[in-house]
Amino acid sequence: MKVLVLNTAAPFVRGGAEELADHLVARLNATTGVESELVRLPFRWTPSERLIEEIRLVAGAAEAGKKARIRIKVNGLTHPQVIDELYAASAAGAKIELLVRGVCSLRPGVAELSEHIRVRSVIGRFLEHSRLFAFDAADRSVTFMGSADLMPRNLDHRVEVVTPIEDLSLQAELSSTFEALWRDTAASFELDADGRWERVQVKKDERPRSGQQTLMRRARRRFSLARAH
Repeated sequence: MKVLVLNTAAPFVRGGAEELADHLVARLNATTGVESELVRLPFRWTPSERLIEEIRLVAGAAEAGKKARIRIKVNGLTHPQVIDELYAASAAGAKIELLVRGVCSLRPGVAELSEHIRVRSVIGRFLEHSRLFAFDAADRSVTFMGSADLMPRNLDHRVEVVTPIEDLSLQAELSSTFEALWRDTAASFELDADGRWERVQVKKDERPRSGQQTLMRRARRRFSLARAH
């Protein structure tokens, strides 16, 4: 089994955090059957810089008539610059799907502004806090996860962590997680162009689909498989 220990390269984090990471790697490598590696994450002052770069790459792909898709899952979306960049990507023709559990200042479905943007919210059994960011630009696909909501308080006034997910199997799992929640018809709402949340209706002759229940079943299945081995 291989274990990655993540540490930040932030200049203001020194001493105890680094010593702890080094000690953890040493102890793991001394454990039979375990291989550990210390990964120092590149530091950037604001996650918004990288996210905006990715949004612009998708917009460029859309303008060139290539595959262009953005999927984001956060608790809040109020950052003016991020919203403007998403509007620009939509105007260029990019398909944008946003799962925003709480406050959202973006308005989807506005003619000549956000026609290609949809916003949904899933209010289920669990108070979710995962943040996912997936960008498809032509033949380039990147996925990030982290702590940051797309709000000024998070991107401009806090230390937040957003990290790329490079393992293809993990990218696929996160994509599947997003799709399970996006297809929810049991506890989901969709934001309209006037800023109203409308309950997503189940199609005739279909049973409600719960994204959270789907994820629970997958978790139980993984647990059962792990116990069997």
